[in-house]
Amino acid sequence: MPATAEDGHHSQRTASGALNNAGREVTELMSPPCLMAGSANPALAEKVARRVSVEMLDRRIEHFPDGETYVRLGSSVRGRDAYIIQPT
Repeated sequence: MPATAEDGHHSQRTASGALNNAGREVTELMSPPCLMAGSANPALAEKVARRVSVEMLDRRIEHFPDGETYVRLGSSVRGRDAYIIQPT
């Protein structure tokens, strides 16, 4: 039996609904982004984090006498979008 135009519209609506549902599930599975402050302006990073409702990561920053910098994050950023606020 050939499909009617009405059947085609129903199929499109069903497929669209399935995509919307799949999109919600993917969003629910994604980890939220996180933000880290550099050493230049931690107050700015805190303001940005509050404004966009994003978690600030704990971090430890050490400066060595030779000018090198060591940064250690307090939690993993694996699989997350991570942003560093470090104005120059």
